Amino acid sequence: MKILLASIGTRGDMEPFLAIGEKLVKQGHQITYLFGTIRYTAKKVG
Repeated sequence: MKILLASIGTRGDMEPFLAIGEKLVKQGHQITYLFGTIRYTAKKVG
């Protein structure tokens, strides 16, 4: 199954989604993450 996990917030808000995604991958699911803060930080840092 393809699953999208999305969160807006700080790294602390994203960590639970990463843990859930890791467990779902082990069960054979395809996970896509959408984290707005990481994209903003990447642009800001350059």
